[in-house]
This record gives sequence, structure tokens and C-alpha cells, in this order.
Amino acid sequence: MERRLRQAVRVFSRHARYRREARNEIAARNLRLSEAACLLTCSLLLFFYAVTPQIIRGWHPTPQHLLFFPSMVVVYALVRLVRRMRRPRPTLSTAVTLLCESTILFFCALIDALEGQAVRGTFMPVIVIALPVLFVLPLRLSYLPILAAEALYVAMSYRLKLPSVAQYDAFGALVGLLCSLCVGVMVQNLRMQDHEMRVRYQQLSMHDGLVGVLNKATGEAEMRRYLESAGERITCMLLMIDLDDFKQVNDRLGHLKGDELLRGAGVVLTRVFRATDVVCRFGGDEFCVLIKYAGDGALLQERCRILREELSRASQEMIGEPLAVSIGGIWMQQQTAGLEELLRQADKALYEAKAQGKGCYVLRAYREA
Repeated sequence: MERRLRQAVRVFSRHARYRREARNEIAARNLRLSEAACLLTCSLLLFFYAVTPQIIRGWHPTPQHLLFFPSMVVVYALVRLVRRMRRPRPTLSTAVTLLCESTILFFCALIDALEGQAVRGTFMPVIVIALPVLFVLPLRLSYLPILAAEALYVAMSYRLKLPSVAQYDAFGALVGLLCSLCVGVMVQNLRMQDHEMRVRYQQLSMHDGLVGVLNKATGEAEMRRYLESAGERITCMLLMIDLDDFKQVNDRLGHLKGDELLRGAGVVLTRVFRATDVVCRFGGDEFCVLIKYAGDGALLQERCRILREELSRASQEMIGEPLAVSIGGIWMQQQTAGLEELLRQADKALYEAKAQGKGCYVLRAYREA
């Protein structure tokens, strides 16, 4: 029992994370589906207005039938209005979606309950199953209007219909609700798994598969995004890092050891620098790090010292010998720079560091062109 409870808690936490991570995507999707639901409902109403008298003799539209159509037109207009907003808030999208769901449920409950004393409900069981599958909402929000509509429907059936008919309506409402819960949970699980898979693939496409840090394209994009967001007053530090004699390690110990060393370097870089910093593999045995919101030469020198010690210790554990690194660094405070110029100056500093010998670093203040 305790194990089942823990599993249920994990599933609900995954659902909450899915709704949190994909809230903008979910909001846009719910708005699209609400618009489609309004159009489909209006189309079906017009169809049934025309076809039902041909099938059921003596049938004519009741007030609830006639009010259903303009009500859905109003909801459709609201959905369109929200969709035209540049960036509608997810809470507003959820409110409009709940309005659409509640309107459909309310009129279906009225139509089924007021159709006649000896007429069983037709629409409620189907609608109760379909709507939670259509929209992506938390269970408590999705089933609140459903439970309210079911309660209204059953109460009106017992009050207005023959007891023998009302009990079938109540049973049908219960069956529809249980089926809705089962199908709704299954569909939500499939959506959650699909989201997690897409996030996983996205992460794999953004990260270097061997080392685990960002790949070059993603790293450059993240650096450029930071520089552009900072505008004309940029404060940052940029490091170009090269593992000395890495090719010789590959030749002597084999590519498996070389790959292990690269993975270890990725772990060290991730540990030494902050999660907000941009760490990426530039290719081969070369890495690049953008340290955000910091532009101090002494701090940059301290980071280089820690990085060299950590990489040396890690390589000693992995291949039995310390590995030196060459580093070229640039720092800037409240200056203007483009990524290309920053990389050029950092690369030049790295070239000078390698010219001095193994395990050296050259750090300079950024020079505006």
C-alpha cells in the first residue's frame, strides 16, 4: 500500500512538473481546442436542428436548444479575443477554457434533463468522457464543472422525470464519470510522457553527447542571448580552455581513456562554474565558458587556479597522471562587445598562453575596438 502511495505521489508530481514546464504550450493548445470545440458545437447544433425533426416525429427545438447556439457564439468570440492577444497569460487561457467546458456541460445537462419525462439522457455521458480528454487541465479544475453539471443533471432528472427513467440517467452519469476519469488519466499520462520525451530529445540536441555540457551551437546562442540582453553595459568574463597534450593521451592510452578524460573535464567544469554560467565544448579538447555578471581580473585568476587544480586532480584519478590546461581569458565591466570580438580576444589570449608552455594562462581586460 505504501509503495502504491509513493508511486501515485510521483505520478502527480510529474503531472505538476509537466503543467509547469509546458504551461505556455498548454495555454496555447487549450485556446486552439476551445476555439475548435466552439465551432464544432455550433456546427453540430445546426446539423441537429435540421436533422432531428426528420428522425424524431413531433420534435421541435426547446428554449435550451435555441439558447445553446448564441451562448457558444459568445464563448467563441471571447476565445478569439484572447487568442489575438500577443501573450495571453496562462491563467486567462485556463479561465476561458473552463468557460467553454462549463457552457457545453450546462446546456447538455439542461437538454438531457428537460427533454421529457420518459426520455433518457443522450448527451451527458458522451460529453463527460470527451471534454477532459480534449483539454489539458489539472484534474481538480477539469472535474469541478463536470461534477457540478452531473449533480444538476441527476437532480433535475429525479425531479422532472419518471423514477424508472431517472435511475437510468443517474446510472449513466456515474458510468460516464468513471469512464471519464480512467480515459482522462490515461490521456494525461500519454501527454506527460510525450512532453518528457520531447524535452529529453531537446536536451540531447543542445548538449554534447560525450561530455554533457552544451554543444558549440547552443553555447554560442546562449552567449549571444546574454550579450544582447545586457545591451551596452556588459559585465562578464570569457574563458577559452584547451587540454594540453590530449592527443598524446589518446595515442598512448586509447580513445576510451580519452573519452573518459573529456567526460571528467565536463564534470569538473560543471562543478567549478555556476549553473547560470554558459559552459560549452567548442570542439575536440577545447572548451569555452562565459561567466555572467562578473568582470573582475582577480576573480578570473582565482577561477583559473581552481579549474587547473580540479582538472589536474581529476585526470590523476582517471589516467594516473596530471593533465595541464592552457587558458585564455577576457574580462569586461560595463562595456559594449559582440560575441565574435570577445571570442577573438579570448582565443588570442589562449594562443599566447600556449606559446608560454603547458599549464599557463593569460588573462586580459577587454579592449574595445
